Amino acid sequence: MKKLILITTILLNAYFVTFSQQISVDERVFGLQAGLFGIWGHGEYKVQNKIAIKGELGFENGFSQTYNNNFYFFLIPTVVLEPRWYYNLEKRQTRLKRIDGNSGNYFSIFMRYHPDLFVISNVNAGSVIPDISIIPTWGFRRKISDHFNFEMALGLGYRYYFAKGYGYSSNKSETALNFTLRFGYIFK
Repeated sequence: MKKLILITTILLNAYFVTFSQQISVDERVFGLQAGLFGIWGHGEYKVQNKIAIKGELGFENGFSQTYNNNFYFFLIPTVVLEPRWYYNLEKRQTRLKRIDGNSGNYFSIFMRYHPDLFVISNVNAGSVIPDISIIPTWGFRRKISDHFNFEMALGLGYRYYFAKGYGYSSNKSETALNFTLRFGYIFK
């Protein structure tokens, strides 16, 4: 009987130790990211153990040849709000892979706004038609070292242009793609 009580006590202790330490995203992650389509500063805040909300301010770039058949570039300001659900943190930790800096796979609702504040360009590109995008997205982030990370994401959703008053008689909408490929620096 003493052996049964001892074994039961050890198993219960192991159970409570295992499940009392909840695996969780970091409380806060701040950093800079640069990629193919611009540069952003971001802050990511824990909402629940596997849910974080990421906010970004940055500049997205684009290129075109439509201006008198000349090549030109532009940068436009961007505001992003993105709730994320990190779904594989336990699996990564049991395989002894990093989860710090919110390294893991996630599903998110990527919400981006391009205001008509200004355009940085090598030609007089005029103004930007303000738009908002809502795009369900799958992605992952991997921490490369203590301060550097890599992030990739892909999603398909909806974009709405506030085009009325910008030379159009009504607003417009279209299908939108979110493709993210970025390297970043995390502040500690």
